[in-house]
This record gives sequence, structure tokens and C-alpha cells, in this order.
Amino acid sequence: MQKDLESLGLAVKDARLNASMTQCELAERLNISRHHLMKIENAHNKPSYELLCGLVRELRLPTSSIFYSENIIAYGEVEEIVSTLRTCEISEVLIFSSYLNAMLDCKSQLLASC
Repeated sequence: MQKDLESLGLAVKDARLNASMTQCELAERLNISRHHLMKIENAHNKPSYELLCGLVRELRLPTSSIFYSENIIAYGEVEEIVSTLRTCEISEVLIFSSYLNAMLDCKSQLLASC
């Protein structure tokens, strides 16, 4: 359970920082104290269901980063890739997409042969 709280806290903090939001700003939007948010980010408090929903909405936090954190790279890294792709021309995006699909196919084939 502590590992889950730590994963949640890291996901919330990472998403908040990527949104260029302070703890005070996010806490105000969620109608909670900054201290309560800090305790969630540091894995000392677990949020209620309602607060968790608010965090997901406010931060546009992928739920997979909360429930399947062991399979997810840092949210900031994903945002950086998406941001870079937005600056590319369509031909470059298609090349990247093809490369990514080929890489995932190779991974699947390797796992299937084990």
C-alpha cells in the first residue's frame, strides 16, 4: 500500500509541475489546504475518492499512471515527446510512428519467444 501511495504522490507532483502549477494553486482549485496536498505528494496521506477524481481532472492525469505506475514512464517524459511531435511535420510524425510500431512489434516477438 505504501508503494501505491508513493506512486500516486509522484504522479501528482510530476503532473502538477508539468502543468506549471504551484501546490497553492492546485490546492485552491481542489478546495483543500496546501499542507494536505503536500502530504499526498509525499505519500503521507491518501486522497478520498472525490479528491482523487479532482486530481485526475485538474491535472489531466492519466489514470494508468496511478493504477499501473510500474508500467508507465515518467509523465514528464511523455509530455516532452508529445511536445516535440507537435513541432514536427506530418512526414516526420509518420516516420516516428512507424519506428515506434516496429520497436513494439520487436518487443512483442521477443517476449513471445521466451
